[in-house]
Amino acid sequence: MIKHMIKLVWNRKRVNILIMIEIFFSFIVLFAAILGGVFYIDNYLKPIGFEYQNVWRIGISDNQNREESVASETSRSNEPAQPGSPQAVNSKAETVRQLAIAVREFPEVEEVSFATIAPYSNSRHGIRYGRGWSAYPFWR
Repeated sequence: MIKHMIKLVWNRKRVNILIMIEIFFSFIVLFAAILGGVFYIDNYLKPIGFEYQNVWRIGISDNQNREESVASETSRSNEPAQPGSPQAVNSKAETVRQLAIAVREFPEVEEVSFATIAPYSNSRHGIRYGRGWSAYPFWR
């Protein structure tokens, strides 16, 4: 039946040029939809590249009240320590090192690592500029 319809269209191609164009674009759209479906099914069936079982994500708050942290840094040294300054960054890095050592001591823990963005957490990372300071990574 389809062969017969194509033969009729082909014999009257001058009259039915718009129908041929419509069939062509319908084929292109159908092909793209099938190709997209195969692509997403293939990606779904591939392994994700890492194991997510027995993985815990723990969030750590970083100085909720910045004025108090600046005041405590100022009282320890003669120079005022601004958030993001080398003194503040070094104290944060030392805190993270101590935290990693403490967590590794638990017998249930196999490995410890730190990341600014956890997989599947819909999180974003950026640097904020303004008000005289910029957010530096705490591991520098």
